[in-house]
Amino acid sequence: RRAGGRPAARAALRLLRRMRAAHVRPSLIGYTTVMNALSAAGYVRPALLVFRALCADHDPDERAVHTALRACDGAGRRADGLALLAELAESGAAGEKLARRFRPLWDAKAAAAHKAPAAAAAVAGGSGRGR
Repeated sequence: RRAGGRPAARAALRLLRRMRAAHVRPSLIGYTTVMNALSAAGYVRPALLVFRALCADHDPDERAVHTALRACDGAGRRADGLALLAELAESGAAGEKLARRFRPLWDAKAAAAHKAPAAAAAVAGGSGRGR
């Protein structure tokens, strides 16, 4: 998390809200930028809400999906990332293609994270064999 990231995230979210209130449709890049600011400040749930708003207005691209998944990953919210991928898979052909692209990466990252604590414990306390 960046120092000063929270005020920037709040400002980005305020701008997005003003645009929507004025019936100005934010661009895909605009939505993704707001998600990135929210994620960097640790606001995962609002970042995912922005992703859902993005999906209502646009077909998400790889950058948008990556940004949303990175928000989940940074906060250790694997279930939210899995739910996002499931929603994408059910949203149509473009979403299904993105879900197929990111699901193996998400699963591999989760498997690596699961192995890391076991490896650290083995290094710190030995393998437990011969005791």
